[in-house]
Amino acid sequence: MKKYILWFLNLFLISFPEFSFSQILTSSVIINPSTIRVEDTLDMTFEYTNHLTVIQPGGGVRFELPIDNVSYTREILWANTEFDSVAIGYINVSATNSASVALKKNGLFIVSATLKNSTFGTGEKLIFTYRAKAPRIAGILHIRFQEKKDSVSQWSDILSVSPVTIKPGKPYAIIAYSPMDVSLKTGFELTAVVIDNYGNKADDYVGIVNFESTDADALLPVSYTFMNQDSGRHVFKSVTYKNTGYQKVKLSGGDLKSFTHYTKVHQLTPEFFRFSGDLHFHTGTGTNNRKFEESHDGCGGDHQADYTNEYDAYKYARDIAKLDFAAAAEHDACMTGDIWKVSKKIADEFNSGSFSTFYSLEWTHQGREGHRVILFKDINAPFYSSFDTSSNTQQKLFSKLEVNNTEAIVIPHMMNQWTDHQVWTTVNNKLQPVGEIYSPVHTMKGLPRGKDKPWKFEIGIDFPWSFQYAWNKGHQIGLIAASDNHVGKPGMNNYSDFIDQSAGFAVIYSKKNSRDSLWKSLSQRYTYATTGTRILLDFSINNHRMGEEFTTTDDSIYINFSVAGTAPVSTIEIIKLQEGKYFNLNSVFLSKNKEVYNQTFLECCNNEPGTTAMYYLKITQEDNEVAWSSPIWVTFSQNARKNCCQSDSNKYSDLYHLKQNYPNPFFNETCIEYYLPDDSPVKLSVTNGNGNLVKMLINKFQRQGYYTVYWNWEDQSVNPFESGLYFYKLVTPGFSEQKKMVVIKEH
Repeated sequence: MKKYILWFLNLFLISFPEFSFSQILTSSVIINPSTIRVEDTLDMTFEYTNHLTVIQPGGGVRFELPIDNVSYTREILWANTEFDSVAIGYINVSATNSASVALKKNGLFIVSATLKNSTFGTGEKLIFTYRAKAPRIAGILHIRFQEKKDSVSQWSDILSVSPVTIKPGKPYAIIAYSPMDVSLKTGFELTAVVIDNYGNKADDYVGIVNFESTDADALLPVSYTFMNQDSGRHVFKSVTYKNTGYQKVKLSGGDLKSFTHYTKVHQLTPEFFRFSGDLHFHTGTGTNNRKFEESHDGCGGDHQADYTNEYDAYKYARDIAKLDFAAAAEHDACMTGDIWKVSKKIADEFNSGSFSTFYSLEWTHQGREGHRVILFKDINAPFYSSFDTSSNTQQKLFSKLEVNNTEAIVIPHMMNQWTDHQVWTTVNNKLQPVGEIYSPVHTMKGLPRGKDKPWKFEIGIDFPWSFQYAWNKGHQIGLIAASDNHVGKPGMNNYSDFIDQSAGFAVIYSKKNSRDSLWKSLSQRYTYATTGTRILLDFSINNHRMGEEFTTTDDSIYINFSVAGTAPVSTIEIIKLQEGKYFNLNSVFLSKNKEVYNQTFLECCNNEPGTTAMYYLKITQEDNEVAWSSPIWVTFSQNARKNCCQSDSNKYSDLYHLKQNYPNPFFNETCIEYYLPDDSPVKLSVTNGNGNLVKMLINKFQRQGYYTVYWNWEDQSVNPFESGLYFYKLVTPGFSEQKKMVVIKEH
């Protein structure tokens, strides 16, 4: 008999493949229309069919919609429900047996319909009509429904609910993504993504796009026709630049707006590459996508009934926002060790050679010590919670991490300008090498669109929430930015006025895109922050990279910066901290409609021996996008000498430059200055009038920047050495120049 039952069931399932056993275990809900577009305003019906036994008074149905309660400028998901108007959000219900039904809203998300004094038989229907404004997040949505048979029963899930497909809006813009650094004549991938007004990938875009580049010799397509199979995204392989410097590719397609960014094209393969990413975003995975919670306050997650998840958010970061790395930093509030394991597992699934992920959570202090994202290197790292008494202060957290030998990077961020803020009470420059200076969720809090204050947590030496306060208190902390995104779209900048919770980027100088390499660079503060756009920034002092500390024996320093903006640059500021005071060392106000600048600035005879100064660079574009470098800390030794050179180096240049030595003629010592617009192997040599080598001053690989070389004739190794005419020559793979100098020996 058992054999025949199994045979019959198998035949039935083959004959009726659409059948689900959930249909006979629970009731069903059919939602119409089943396909809508983002921001559509329409009437929807939710048709509930009872498959239970007779429902008694007090029993009924409830459902949960993702209502936005964290967007500070507008609703971005379903409109809030109303029972007494015909406005957006209006909802009513009718029963096929004319039963009397009570509608009620519970908390932010839940609507329940319970029988007042009637019963409801098997096969009867409740039909809800909802005047909807569709959410701005495209994808497949599974609205949650539950039912119960009477007033004392528990709610149980309805398993058979038809999904709603939310299609993206009209194609709005095309974005061209390319690596931030490439080598000359080396092919790379350029990714083109078409988005709608809300940052969703415009899957149904069909049209012709054309290519143009600042490099007239670049190898790239002339045009391309997007087809349905592209689904709004196409990767162009082997795009190649033929000229060095800052180059970009711009795509245009009909009425589409176009966004792009520069790439730095290096003569040779650079030692470090720039990678951009987001180390701070949230999804419903952090609360196990809880169902039917009347209030999600204080529990983290995505704050919208937990409808987002890490899988989709990572896919968005990797494929649509085209980030190089990312980390879902779910809140420790309402999180458990099991969820922490799931989050780490998902991070591993997305980690690859072209997209790196980190194990991460947000330590959510309930007092004034602020929140901190914690990155972990080991998948076996335990769950550190601000609700655990052994780690509920920053001092306890640091101590516990150290006692457990847990490899971690702690990243503080601010949410409010509290006068009694305590975020900077404990200095730990090893565990806390970088901080989040910007996230739009908090810098825009309470402000109208377009009134963002990117500097909100930067400035103010006396403000306990600011980074300037922290640096003055001894925190040697580098800078990153992040989105703190709660709607499953990390990394999408505000390309339109309808993209909320836009991006903030961490840019890391790293030898390659891998967890280990990025981790090492984060620990070394080789980072900078942007407000969500791919501004290319380089900043060095005496050729020491941003984030470094060094000691110099000169009282003068060469400050070098290079920037390629995504819009015209309006101001460039070099900000200095010394002996408890901040001041702008060099503010450049620009009105030339230029996006690319290179400058070497000489700070001459302005530092006392035995002092330490901190410098950082700040770039502001005309569109209010900002980039901040990590600081550089310079100690001027007790025996620092006066710099002998005179400099006219405060010029913007993309060219190699060898200056005349100074002094000339000279008796015993002279200095030679030169500028490298790119990383390069360098030879700087001195020869006599017969062409014989007197001294090889430099023979090594050097980074882009301004260099000063002192030569003392008494150090030379060739005798005899006489007064007379000598030559010094600078040679790189792309440049060679020779100049004369005269030596006069004292008698």
